[in-house]
Amino acid sequence: MDKKEIEQYVTQVAREVLTQVYQHINPKIEGAINDALSAEAWTNMLIKKEIEKANRSLPVFKKISDFTVRSEPFEKNAQQKIRRFLYKSYENPEVK
Repeated sequence: MDKKEIEQYVTQVAREVLTQVYQHINPKIEGAINDALSAEAWTNMLIKKEIEKANRSLPVFKKISDFTVRSEPFEKNAQQKIRRFLYKSYENPEVK
């Protein structure tokens, strides 16, 4: 097995385990994961849980307070640096 195959296998197993754990903890919504929650909502929920777990061991100034999942990568300049001025809504959500 090469590295990519191992990563795919681990990802698949992790998804199956997380789904089983979630269904065990919340029997009322067993089977509703695919129906009620979109893939994006499911992903966001899993990320929030991981952030909460990571934040338990971090000092206050290093804790993650918010996140955004992007479907496409940030636009970059020739030096491969993110062109931050294009993403003002990141710093000020009222600006679009």
